Amino acid sequence: MDFTPHFTHVTPKGGYKFRYFSNSSAPDKNDATKFVYLAVPVSTSTGQKAYYIDESQVIYVATDPARGNQEVLTAAQVTEINAFMDIVASLPNWDVDDQTRIVVPGVTWMRK
Repeated sequence: MDFTPHFTHVTPKGGYKFRYFSNSSAPDKNDATKFVYLAVPVSTSTGQKAYYIDESQVIYVATDPARGNQEVLTAAQVTEINAFMDIVASLPNWDVDDQTRIVVPGVTWMRK
C-alpha cells in the first residue's frame, strides 16, 4: 500500500504543507500496510483547517473540542499540528485505525 516512489508533491501547495508517514520497514521499501498523509495550513492564523487521509481512504478533519468540534482551528492549534509534523517522536499510533492515530493537544480528528 506504500506509494511513496510513485508520486511527488510540491510543498507548500495551495497554502498547505504535506507530510507522509507510513509503517514501512525502511524508507526505500514498498511494504507499508498503513499510512497517514497529513495536510496542514502554512498560515498559523485562526480560521484554518487541517486534514489527513489514511490507508482506508478516510479523510479526517481536525476539530476544536473546546468549541463544539468546529472545523476551524485557532492559531495555537495550527501551531501544535505543525509541531507534530516536525517531531519524529510524534509518529502516528499504528495500533489504532481511527481518529486517535494522530494525537495533538487540544485537537480532535473527525471523519469527514
